[in-house]
Amino acid sequence: MLTISAIVRKSNISGQGLFTNKKIEKGTVIVKSGEKERYYSLKQFKNFSHRYRKILDKFSYWDKEKGMLVYPLDNSKYINHSCEPNITSKDNVDIATRDIKKGEELTYDYGPIQRKGQSFRCKCGCRHCRILVKPQS
Repeated sequence: MLTISAIVRKSNISGQGLFTNKKIEKGTVIVKSGEKERYYSLKQFKNFSHRYRKILDKFSYWDKEKGMLVYPLDNSKYINHSCEPNITSKDNVDIATRDIKKGEELTYDYGPIQRKGQSFRCKCGCRHCRILVKPQS
């Protein structure tokens, strides 16, 4: 569940992104896991229509502890990947890793939440871009 005020708009990284409405201080909780989410097993995922699997591929993430796909039901699903993210996970919450300016796009490193065998070309454009984001064990 998204805990801050943010808006969805066009992103330079990919499609749409989530942008802050005000300055966010380092350590602020951005998202609480477990609320406003749907959970799916890989077996369920494989039984969905091709169209719904495409949506889940784009907007869900892999929870390794639960062994489930997690589909956010709020705008947190618009947080794009960056190799130099301003959000990280800690104890089932996503927190700001640094002060985030008003109007800045919220970003997260997708590597740790990718399913095995799933990777993608990065478009974050940061100095230390990995170019190809692969699942991390």
